[in-house]
Amino acid sequence: MVAHSYLPSNWLAAVGLFAWTRVDESLNSQELLDPAKKFTYVAPAGLDDTYVVFVIGETTRWDHMGMLGYERDTTPKLSKEKNLVAFRGESCDTATKLSLRCMFVREGGTMDNPGRTLKEQNVFAVMKELGFTSELFAMQSEVWFYDNINANNFAFREQIGSEKRNQGKAVDDMLLVPEMKASLDRFPKGKHLIVLHTKGSALPLFTALSAQLREISAGVYGRG
Repeated sequence: MVAHSYLPSNWLAAVGLFAWTRVDESLNSQELLDPAKKFTYVAPAGLDDTYVVFVIGETTRWDHMGMLGYERDTTPKLSKEKNLVAFRGESCDTATKLSLRCMFVREGGTMDNPGRTLKEQNVFAVMKELGFTSELFAMQSEVWFYDNINANNFAFREQIGSEKRNQGKAVDDMLLVPEMKASLDRFPKGKHLIVLHTKGSALPLFTALSAQLREISAGVYGRG
């Protein structure tokens, strides 16, 4: 909370993080395969007023989702959403930095090594080449990934949290909502992509327990 109360320290951290990541990733990005140039895609007519809002979040495995056949109804609200299509997707890794490398490229778009080295540009960069404008807003700080989508603009946690309009507010995913609305206002003609990278709720498991179970397990989780 203190860090987000003082603009100089917060902005210096953001600028430093951006500069280092830009240099580090630019050394590798020059040799990435560009799918937009290697393959031909002709979009159907009438898509110029299209808006795409892509939310990158954190969730449980697909086999623990009620709407995908899990015996418990773990998705009571999500399963009631209209026009919802759910896939049995699997991530290539458990670490955010490594998962972001492989989730948005074609199969085989990363090397099968511990660092998941990128071999080609991601789908968001391809959309930009196909004529979409794009902006990204994040409650995380994976600047290397944000830079690689070639967006018109992006802002990450440290930047958004230090804005004057957000002083005194909790730095959480809800700060992304006004950013998204402002992006829609900036690009009123459509053919626009908005990527939201949420922080999610990656908290210790015991914080999600019911009050009764938390009381029962207090002796276990409370030990040093």
